[in-house]
Amino acid sequence: MFRLLIWVRWRSGLNLVQNSLRSRPVIAAGLSVLGFALFLAVGLGFWLFFQFAHQLNVFRSTVEQMFYFLLLFLLAGAVPFVASTLLHSADYLLLFSAPIAPRAVVAAKLLDATVTNSLQFTVLGIPAIVACAASAQIPWWGWLLLPLLILLFVLLPALLTALGLLLALAMFGMRRLRSAVGLMNAVMAVIVCLTIVLEAHYLPIRTGTLGASLFEPSMIQRSSPAAHYAPSYFFAEILLAMAARDFGSLARSFAIILILVAGLYAACILLGERLLSAANVAEENDGGTIGAKDDGTGIWGKLFASPIAALIRKDFRYLRRDSMLLSQMTMPLILYFVPFLLAANDTSLKMRDEIYAATVMMTGFILFMQTSILSLSSIGLEGRSFWILLTSPNARRNVLMAKFLMSTIFSGGTAVLLTLFAAIMLSVPFERALIQLGLVITTAIALCGLGVGISAVFPRFIYENPAHRVSAWGLILGFFGSMAYLFLSGVIVGVAYYLWLQFELETYRPLILGMAIASQLVITIIATVIPLSAGTKSLGEYQWEH
Repeated sequence: MFRLLIWVRWRSGLNLVQNSLRSRPVIAAGLSVLGFALFLAVGLGFWLFFQFAHQLNVFRSTVEQMFYFLLLFLLAGAVPFVASTLLHSADYLLLFSAPIAPRAVVAAKLLDATVTNSLQFTVLGIPAIVACAASAQIPWWGWLLLPLLILLFVLLPALLTALGLLLALAMFGMRRLRSAVGLMNAVMAVIVCLTIVLEAHYLPIRTGTLGASLFEPSMIQRSSPAAHYAPSYFFAEILLAMAARDFGSLARSFAIILILVAGLYAACILLGERLLSAANVAEENDGGTIGAKDDGTGIWGKLFASPIAALIRKDFRYLRRDSMLLSQMTMPLILYFVPFLLAANDTSLKMRDEIYAATVMMTGFILFMQTSILSLSSIGLEGRSFWILLTSPNARRNVLMAKFLMSTIFSGGTAVLLTLFAAIMLSVPFERALIQLGLVITTAIALCGLGVGISAVFPRFIYENPAHRVSAWGLILGFFGSMAYLFLSGVIVGVAYYLWLQFELETYRPLILGMAIASQLVITIIATVIPLSAGTKSLGEYQWEH
């Protein structure tokens, strides 16, 4: 039965690919080429990085740190994906009523959760491991073992997260499932935050004058204690042992990993078959209702027209009730406080400037994460009920506009508050803070316009769990579109800053500033209007397939 469930999942994936190739062959081929190009580009970048590590004679410690941070990367975003697949699956009622052993269902769901959680890993992690293997010059038989190494590596964080969720579920019960998921999200976020704070002392980077060496090789002759004692160390040891033809270390490390993964898998199955059943799943409580007056006199009714205001209020209420989506949106906020924790004992002016630069990067990262998560999933979160919106006496552009405004207000508003907090706490000059606010607002508008428009062009209304709200093509195109906009924004800011330094006369500086603002507004309008218009047209021609 277990093999049958895996075969069904495999066939559903193949059918999805075949349907995409038949319905949109040109777009599918183009996005496939872009995805392959991205894989090669990331792999080449990591290969050059590992070659640099070879030159500094710090390859071993670099490999250990790489596997450690990749493990943290998988753990940081694992809770929503694993929980949605393992605990929120809509087909449990069918599976548990079929003549299938509960442990077979749980075992298949664990593999499904691993695949779902590792989708984001394919863009960054797999090219990094392949580049590391190429730089280490592993033998031909090592390349045959590399897929098994990657499989075990992606299994480990998914199983750790699944075991934690099942233990939390045993403590809270199915009626408090959302509380259990929220607790696990908070624990994971705190672990990642504290890890970054502790690991920062081992980073081989020191500030200095322009042109001075930023790397101190003596700092990375050894990996950090966390990277040395974490389970990721054995994966690094396996790859290094293959390169050195050290069969003793290879066998020992492989045995440890196999025992660890098998033990976690068995524990999840034994615990899952006791906690997960059709009766328990039916007991899941959404956490009560949220009372609100729907008379149209709220703040949204004063700011926007009635149809758009009603849709915005509906989406915000949905966001408050969706623990999966809300936890994905709020978890990156913990990273914002990492720079403040790193400099808690140093209040010098130099450290204040470094903290502000770090907060700018953290704010940009949080803005990118929130806009990509919320805007790309804003259409798919409706599920089958989106058909009601399409058939209602409400224009399609109003539906997309409400999604766009809700995403922009939430993600852009969060980034604005973080910017103002850093500016006040660190006494940032008004002009600098104003420029950052302008960039934050325009970036939020553009990325949300891109995300909502692309998710409407590539809609996915039929999904089994909240982790599948966005189609694969939507994710790929959304990533490339966002990267293109951020690259152009960086070019505009960089050129404007360079010209600002070159022309010291006040006569030219207002012209430089005006051209930079105009260019930023132009690319923001293009990135917003074109995807939303394409999404509106696509929804008008959409044929409900199921």
